[in-house]
Amino acid sequence: MIKRSIIFFTLILSVTLHSQEAIQQWVYNTLERAQLNVDKGNLEAAEKIYYDYATSTYSSKSYDHFVILRTYGYFLLQQDRNEEALKYLKLADQKRKMPPMDVFNLKFILGQIYYVEGQKEEAKKSFLEWIQIGEDNEFDLRPEGYATLATIYAQDADWDNALIYITLAIDNIRLPAGRAKSLAALVPAMRDSYFLASLASPPHSASALPMSFLAVVSSLLRCVHLTCER
Repeated sequence: MIKRSIIFFTLILSVTLHSQEAIQQWVYNTLERAQLNVDKGNLEAAEKIYYDYATSTYSSKSYDHFVILRTYGYFLLQQDRNEEALKYLKLADQKRKMPPMDVFNLKFILGQIYYVEGQKEEAKKSFLEWIQIGEDNEFDLRPEGYATLATIYAQDADWDNALIYITLAIDNIRLPAGRAKSLAALVPAMRDSYFLASLASPPHSASALPMSFLAVVSSLLRCVHLTCER
């Protein structure tokens, strides 16, 4: 349930990102041509355009190349080709001196994909970088990111950090009154599960993972995604 929600909202985010810097006209025209092929169902032609431009040579500071790599990665992601998407999104992430908002959004996407692919340490690293960039630039930090990071820490039986980030997720949710009330009801269960984990023997044992904590995270994500009961 959590992972399906992540994939859905990652794809939604991929088409709603706002850049701080403009691309050159030829890049815009190229991406528009590729999108027209996508709209017509000619995915092979679209991919050839993306691939040809993504694999060309550019400066390490080329914002045009960053956007092409990112767009190609999202194209692959929308086809459930996550491993291939990661290749190009990681190349985009290696670009130097990109606008903070673009890097911020990319780190969030990378964190979600790494998590879905079971690469927890890479996901954790991406989310922590996402948080740092967000705090440094006063960007809005999405509760889904905090919640996924909390899940990773919970799966590693790092209960202190799990509690910190699930609390941040709850604190950063903006919901109508009905859904906010449903979410507030989850907090006692969350703290109870944390208390039980802290009593585990041996301490921080992964085998002592209380399913109630992950159930709370799952319920949290349902509330974020507007499907929890009013």
